[in-house]
Amino acid sequence: MRRAIGVVIVCTTTAHADPPAIEAALAHAGRRGLPLLVEFGAEWCPPCRDFEQHVLPSRDVVAALRAIEFVRYDVDRAPGDAAAARYRVDGYPTFLILEPDGTERLRRIGIGTGTPWFVALASQAREPGRSTAELEAAVADEPNNPAARMRLAERYRTTHRVADAAAEYRAIDQIPNLHRELAAQAAAALDDLTAADARIQGAVDAAVDFATRFPESPLTTRRLALIALSERVDAGCVHDLVTSHLAAVAPQALPDAVHVAMLAGASDEAALASADWAARAPDRPEPGLLRAEVALARGDPNAAKAIEARCRHPTGVEMWCHVLAFARRGVVPGVSQLRGEALATLRDLEEPGREAVRVSDGLVALSQDDAPFGNAATRAIDDAARDCRDAVARRVFAMVTIDLAPRGGRPLDVQIYARDHALERCLHDRIAQRELPPPPSQLDGRLSTMLRVDGRPKPVRTELVGSGALLFGTTRDGSGLETRSLGVDGVVDAAGLARDLRLLAAGHAEIGPAGDGTASYGARGFVGVGGARTRGALALFAGVGASRYGGVAPSAVELPIEARARFTIGSLRTHVWVRTTYLRGDTSRRMPTGAFLDADELALGTAVTIPFGGAAFAIGGGFETRRAGTSGVVLVGLPIGAYF
Repeated sequence: MRRAIGVVIVCTTTAHADPPAIEAALAHAGRRGLPLLVEFGAEWCPPCRDFEQHVLPSRDVVAALRAIEFVRYDVDRAPGDAAAARYRVDGYPTFLILEPDGTERLRRIGIGTGTPWFVALASQAREPGRSTAELEAAVADEPNNPAARMRLAERYRTTHRVADAAAEYRAIDQIPNLHRELAAQAAAALDDLTAADARIQGAVDAAVDFATRFPESPLTTRRLALIALSERVDAGCVHDLVTSHLAAVAPQALPDAVHVAMLAGASDEAALASADWAARAPDRPEPGLLRAEVALARGDPNAAKAIEARCRHPTGVEMWCHVLAFARRGVVPGVSQLRGEALATLRDLEEPGREAVRVSDGLVALSQDDAPFGNAATRAIDDAARDCRDAVARRVFAMVTIDLAPRGGRPLDVQIYARDHALERCLHDRIAQRELPPPPSQLDGRLSTMLRVDGRPKPVRTELVGSGALLFGTTRDGSGLETRSLGVDGVVDAAGLARDLRLLAAGHAEIGPAGDGTASYGARGFVGVGGARTRGALALFAGVGASRYGGVAPSAVELPIEARARFTIGSLRTHVWVRTTYLRGDTSRRMPTGAFLDADELALGTAVTIPFGGAAFAIGGGFETRRAGTSGVVLVGLPIGAYF
């Protein structure tokens, strides 16, 4: 993948079921006595399909996962966001092997080729793990055991306890009669650790010096983020540097300064700075948005509504409103961006040459000076999101990467990564046609950003799709009493429950005179579910009704259960139905115990829809059996729709 600002290099997808909170996952794994392997990913990343479609379904992977507890988190949704913050996850996918006490044993960022890498990772998770406390106890029991001290040192190193790790490596070197190879390993690890510590300390010292000399510079912001997350500078000093930066920076750079203040824990100073800007520029939309951001980060439940109101007509702040679409209570994209960049820098200093996996948003990274381009690009992206809402029925996250024309104009290329292919095509077609101004040099010809499409559920369509046919029936009891009735039957397709499942409603009614001069009638209503309208479908119904068949079969309440099937042979559509009915009311109509399914009435029937010219008609028959007698049913009519 080509280098570009804001491009996600590796990532993964969302699990379909909501995962448990990290604390619950650890407890569950502990109760089962299984190791816990956790994956942090996001819905909008390109490699998610590779991992979900080609790695997870593999037989060897499925077999490997049976012996461990595997939990997948989406960092954009609860509880994944809290878990990712707890373990300082800044690249996707990140795989963690966790001890029962929550201690991180191993971290891997990114995916490999094929499936062996993941099988090996699962195998590592199965290896007996020990908590940090247990490793410390083992060293206390055997202080001259180099293997025990090496395991503890590595644990300290992976959990960023640098000073403790260095102390253990030095202690190994002091063990009497230590094998030279073990001494060399400990010395090499200490050298690497010392060198990394020196690099980090040097970078932090330089950042402090820069922030002290140039508090007004926008370049100070990211240095302050590095200082705050390094945990190597006194909290009072960090507070003073942040406060000086807020007071000295120009208004157009104030949003980033406020973000770093929130990152450093100076939320009160951030609130004061944003309120002061709003008082000095009451007619500008930016100060109000910044104040709402601060309120959101501080957990104000009304902040999201304030942002939504200000972004309803975001003229001049399209870019900012687009970014805030991903904000959540307590989590602001601008703050997350600074945190991710600073953590990536610290990890680069720890391990030089390691491929950095950064998740950065091109629109977040643009400064206020680039607002004209950012707003134009945002309008193009957000307009596409609005135009494509009908392509999906739920909220979907996507990753948009645009190769920009150096002198402006239509994009050279547009890449969309989302879980829905129809949405990908729609977004691509819309964005590829938009004219954009010349891009700023900092984007290096490419803009990548996250996109949220709030899909619209398909409206409930009431569609008559049944065989709205005429029914002629004859009922004869043991005394020769006859009833003749005329009726209608139909099925209504009310709504789609899922891709291959429909919510259905059905009705049946008949009325006519009985041979003894009394009335004969029947009416039933059903609700049910059925398969998609393809060449074959099955539907199950349950309902309620009432009926009377002359004086010999008094009125009673019916509780019918019905199954209908449809299949197509050539140009003929065949329908079959079975209905069992349970009666409530007059006991004289009930069948003796032991009847089929203990039902009081049973009905079977079939019909065939035959094309004729440009139309079609249905013909069929069946029978109904009850205590009062057996009915022969003749069905003739015109089919309506295509379901039954």
